[in-house]
Order: sequence, then structure tokens, then C-alpha cells
Amino acid sequence: MQHDSYLNFFPDTQLPGGFGNLEVTPPVRDAALVDRPLIADAVLVVPGIMGTELVDVSGSSPKLLWGLKPGLLSKMWLGSADAFERLKYDPDDTRIEPGRLLRVPAYAPFLKGYEPYTDLIEDLTKIVQDPRAIGQFGYDWRLPVRRNAQLLAVAIDQHLTRWRRLSGRPDAKIHLVAHSMGGLLCRALGMISGAMDNVGVTVTLGTPFDGSASAMVMLGSGEGKPLPPHRMRELARTLPGMYDLLPGYPCLHTDNDEMRELTVDDVVRAGGDRDLARAAFADRELLAQVRISNHRRVIGIAQPTICTITIDRNDQVDGHGYTVRFDADGKPVRRPDGTLRREHGLGDGTVPRTSVHLENYQTVPQQHGALAQVTEAFQDVRDCLFHHPRSTRLAGGELGLEIPDDIRAGTEFEIGISGAEAVTGFKIRIEQQVDDPRMGRATLVPTAERRDGRVVAPVRIHRPGLYRVTVAGAGTSPVKQLILVADGGDL
Repeated sequence: MQHDSYLNFFPDTQLPGGFGNLEVTPPVRDAALVDRPLIADAVLVVPGIMGTELVDVSGSSPKLLWGLKPGLLSKMWLGSADAFERLKYDPDDTRIEPGRLLRVPAYAPFLKGYEPYTDLIEDLTKIVQDPRAIGQFGYDWRLPVRRNAQLLAVAIDQHLTRWRRLSGRPDAKIHLVAHSMGGLLCRALGMISGAMDNVGVTVTLGTPFDGSASAMVMLGSGEGKPLPPHRMRELARTLPGMYDLLPGYPCLHTDNDEMRELTVDDVVRAGGDRDLARAAFADRELLAQVRISNHRRVIGIAQPTICTITIDRNDQVDGHGYTVRFDADGKPVRRPDGTLRREHGLGDGTVPRTSVHLENYQTVPQQHGALAQVTEAFQDVRDCLFHHPRSTRLAGGELGLEIPDDIRAGTEFEIGISGAEAVTGFKIRIEQQVDDPRMGRATLVPTAERRDGRVVAPVRIHRPGLYRVTVAGAGTSPVKQLILVADGGDL
């Protein structure tokens, strides 16, 4: 049976429809016996794009295609193309199924690093009446958002039904905690009759409700570039879900100095699939009118982010870290000489700040892939589930990371530290991610300096592989980003 999606928290008894298993455990604990407050409702975690393992079940034993350990992940982007080719989407191929939520660090060109969801799950279990209240919705992120939303609606109903039976609370609600694309699935539930009837609070972490310019860069660049971005472009062009992430805000800076929204023809010109683009744009028009009730946003800020694109005469798409403001009449603000007034584009390194819709939100100076992992984000999730707070803002500095996508072993590159006034007062650490913790890890502690008015840390990494860059010292959780270092011969 093909499992388009399932809840994987219950590992023993198979439930109908391929949506999960039920674990037989002791009765639900009595919250009255516990001093700390607990949530009596169910919670469902919905990951972002590439946040669910994908498994090839065609052989005698399942083979993991996505969610690989760092060593195999590096080989997928830099070595043999076999695993990479299997990830391409074919609607007639029923051999790939979603697995568990991401449990190891992952990396994808343009989208950068993805941190595992294990910490978020562990933190949530501390505030619920019983660990079985926590469900995990794994889905095939290659599929369209609206299709996965239909599967999510079924998962919500099944998980809440189980929890009401286990807890003896027929009035229990279910809360949704969604990262990145997962929030788009939650919004699409509003198109399904009755799907949100029993949902209490929805918390989204870094969800691009108006899309991300990086998705267009991914579809339209990579030609003549190193192997990882070239392969990512080939993969992205086949994925319906990737087209659902295309920007819906004015982001295309034209040759005549105008800023306008993308069209289907723009996507096709850049090498995208016309049918997939047309379907995604039609869905976006419908979903733009949907609002999530009791919705709280956690958004990443202070990170240099691609907000604007250009398409050159060779149909190559380039991303730019600037944006423009629009006046009350919807016209872009211009300088006295008539040219567009550009501003630094900031967000979470992948999603522009304005794309998340700035209503009832909390800000965290953090990269996109780590938003579901940092303490401040979880504190806001916990507070929201208990109290439904209004918008607040974190105190402390706002450090940001700016790191090139293409890094070769043995070649110097710069780690840019935005928000830093001086070259001291923070610490940078680079640690190699290995498959076995007992293996030796390459660790670097670079020194920052000022170059051309910027605070940067020049770095040279000699060993290819996956690394985590961390910068700490702003009074909030360290800002983290995963990078892939390729062998010089691969570039």
C-alpha cells in the first residue's frame, strides 16, 4: 500500500489508511498530580519542505532517499547521481513514500540547511498531558500543497480521535505547530470543509505565505554552475510542491526599472514547467483569500535574504539581497532621480520578512532551517498554546549570517556577520557533521575582521563534507546555518 502520508509516533499496531500506528502504553497521567501546567489537548507537528524522510519501498527492504546522514548526503549532491535521480517526481511512480520527520541535519542548495525536528518534539512532550498527545505528520513534500493538505486533514482527524479516546476527553482540541511549507498546508486546510473545526491554535515558524524569491532562483539558475546547484535545479523543476513556493509579491526587477509580480511565462522562460506553474499560480490565487484563525507567526529576521530577482537575456535568473517599499497606492517608492529606492532585504536567509504576513508575530534573529529548533521559538510556541499572546519582539542584538552557497575545499571564503558593529563580542564556530558521533570532527574557530566596511571571518576548510556554522553573542540563541563543502575537483 502506498503511504502518501502518515503519523509516525505510534509504532506498534497498524491503523487503517496507512496513517500510522498505535502504541500500547500506560494510561494518561493525571495532570492534577503534576505541579507544572500541562496542555490537555493534542498537538500535531507539520514539517517544512524537505523536512520528511522519503523512502524507496520498491525493493525487498526500504531504502532511504532523503533524510540521509551527512556522509551519504554529501555523496548525493557531489557524487553518484543515482539517489538524486530517484528523488525526481514522477506522478506514475508509487514506489516512494514519506517516512519520519527529519532526524539528522540536511542540506539543499539555495534552500541551505535543515535542522532536525527532534528537539522540537522533545520540548513539546514536556508541556502535554501525555507524550501520545504529540503527533508527527510526515508527507511527500514533492506533491502540491493542496494535495498534502487533504492528507493533513485526514491525519488531524485520526490523531485527535485517538487522543480523545486515550485521554478520555471528548472535547479535546488539536493544535498545529508547522514549519516553513507546513504552514502552507495549514492554510490550505481552510479550503476543506470541516478541516479546521477542531483546531485550536496554529503556530507557524518561518512560513512563506507569499512565497520566496529563492524558489525562482532555484528553478532558473544552475546552468554552468557547480554540481550541487545544477542538480538542485534539475530536481526542483520536476517538483509540484516547489512551484507552490514561488513568490507572489512583486519581486521581478525589470530592465525598465519596474518591480512586478511573476507570471507563468516568466517561469517558463526560466526553464520551469508551464503546467506545474499554471496549477501553482491558480492555487495561490484561491489560497490568498484564506485566513487561519487563532494563528501565531514566528518569523526569522536580521539574516541577509534574497528578495528580488532579475532575468537576463540568456534567461538566467539571478537573486538579489535588496527589496523596495510600496506606497499607499501600491507603487514602488523611488528616489528623486526616478530610480527605485532599494533597501537591504532581510528575513531568515530564505524567506523575506514581508512574505510571512506581519500579523500577530514574534521575531527571532535566526536562519530559516533552525527556526524550529531554537529556544526562543519554542518558548513562543509554548506561550501561545497556553495564552494566545499578542505580538512581541525579542530583546537583544540581531546578528545575521551571510555565507556563499558554493564552497570548495582548500579555497578561502568569507562568513559575513551582519548586525555586528565590531569584530569582537561574539564567537564563531564551525563544526563538521559526521555520521557517527564517535568519529573525529573537524572544528574551526575563525577570527573576525573588518573588510570593506563589513565584519567578516575569512575561512578555509580543507576537508569536504557538511558543516554547521554558529555565531553566538547577541543575547539570543546562536544563529546557525549548515554549509556543504565540496572537493575542489567537484567545482
